[in-house]
Amino acid sequence: MASIFVHSASNYDTSFTLAAAGTQALTADVYDSNGVYIKPPLTWGSSAIASATVTNTGAAPNNPGTITAVAPGTAYITASCSNPSCNISLPPQYSLNVVTANVTGTTSTTVYAASTNSTTLVPISTATDAVGSAITLPYLPNSMVADPAGATLYLGSGYGLMGVNLSTGATSTLPGVYGTVEAISADGSYLLISDSAANSIRYFQVSTLTVPFVQSGDTTNSSAYTPDSGLNEWLNGNILGVGLPTTFLSATTLAYTANALDISGQGGLTYITSSSAQQIHVLSTCDQTEVQVPPLPANSPTLIKAIPNGTGAVAADSPEIDVVTTKTVQAGCPSTAQNFFNSYPMGVGPFNALQILMSPNSSNAWIVSDLPELLDFNLATSTPSTIPFVGGASAYSGGMTLDSTRIYVGTSDNTVHRVDVSSNSDAHQIAVGLKDANGNPVPPNLVIVLP
Repeated sequence: MASIFVHSASNYDTSFTLAAAGTQALTADVYDSNGVYIKPPLTWGSSAIASATVTNTGAAPNNPGTITAVAPGTAYITASCSNPSCNISLPPQYSLNVVTANVTGTTSTTVYAASTNSTTLVPISTATDAVGSAITLPYLPNSMVADPAGATLYLGSGYGLMGVNLSTGATSTLPGVYGTVEAISADGSYLLISDSAANSIRYFQVSTLTVPFVQSGDTTNSSAYTPDSGLNEWLNGNILGVGLPTTFLSATTLAYTANALDISGQGGLTYITSSSAQQIHVLSTCDQTEVQVPPLPANSPTLIKAIPNGTGAVAADSPEIDVVTTKTVQAGCPSTAQNFFNSYPMGVGPFNALQILMSPNSSNAWIVSDLPELLDFNLATSTPSTIPFVGGASAYSGGMTLDSTRIYVGTSDNTVHRVDVSSNSDAHQIAVGLKDANGNPVPPNLVIVLP
């Protein structure tokens, strides 16, 4: 296979606005290396299955797929041909483009606040900012991720993986699955867990609640899945690990020490930062070869996040932000694309980036840092701004609603702050009452906005 291009089944439109429960028929134009139209078993993927799902409706007559709108927000749709169902024993191929599905309305969901020093998990309604009944956890969590469908919350710990059924509040544990949850696949089927105590990486399969593979001798603090959930990449110093969801494939020794990675919204490219080499590298996901030669020059880039619509990535590079603009990814493997680089001062002096939040509609990049303000960069206007936290609090982690209107951040004043995008303000500070084993208040340093 040489190329995949996704669009409307009736024309070449690639952006759609749908109401909840609305549908849109798609087709994928797929050609092999001889220019022949083919009908392989494609895998369709959605960046936000809580907003819009996509289903494969067969090969005949023209590689059809169907978007179904679920809830307000933005989702980006891709198609791929990858091992083991397609392109067997060959490199994966990702669609040259993404399709945008905008689902109208306002998101109503739940925020969950926890702490690495507390066994209490607190829900917050985004409709009212009211705090719900607390859930008691069996262990102190070290990480927290949400199932992309919004059904389950996963919390890592040194004593076992915890799962919270969000419809019932029931908590279950898997004592043998230790470590920090570093990544979850877009379809919610797989987790990647790093266990620093055992010096290993665990590949976890949700459907079977098992660890089908353990990569010994490696840990990671940066990992990502491809948009089709078919491949995972992770970093450990100068090692780039690659695996299928349930097994390790290969390790590439990089010529630099890496800080963080993310995979493009389209899937074909991998962005890697290196503060020691003062570079941002762009690799072909299908074979991990360098696309951008020489690499993009930077100052000291740390965290990096792909823009969901597939147009590039944003890296934290104190006191600046780096924007990588990626043009159309070309067909074939290795993938090729032109990448352009610009740095923009954030106007706040030095900062230590803790998290990059990307607006689901790809409009803004938000940086949670050690400063008493939320940093914002408008990607359309290339303009930075800041939103000071009330009371001068500093932030730990947070999340954004799928309609891109609100951000919830856990802070040092032991509350969760609601930031409203439309007014660019810290609109509400929500007391969550987290306490340690001795009854002392602790800040909510683990905050998730449920999809």
